[in-house]
Amino acid sequence: MYISLDHLKWLTLCNQNITPYTLDKKLLPVRPSITIASASWKEQLKKLENIFVVFDMGEESDKIGLLKKIENNLIELITANGETMHLNLTHIKSVHVP
Repeated sequence: MYISLDHLKWLTLCNQNITPYTLDKKLLPVRPSITIASASWKEQLKKLENIFVVFDMGEESDKIGLLKKIENNLIELITANGETMHLNLTHIKSVHVP
């Protein structure tokens, strides 16, 4: 999951010796990402063109679909019913690639 720095409110670091919610480490395996972060939010999302994405935790069904392209701060997204949506890049808070 990627979160736009414009929408990030706080960041809490966890103690490496304690797992959240007291879960067993086997139930919560940490796998470091091998993805290199881009210099900007737009560049990071451009890497996801032609990939299925979920924006803003899927709160709105029209923010889930195939990220077709990003141009002039507009995102072209193809929804489940084949409809083309145009979203403002700066209004997207987070993106998840399932």
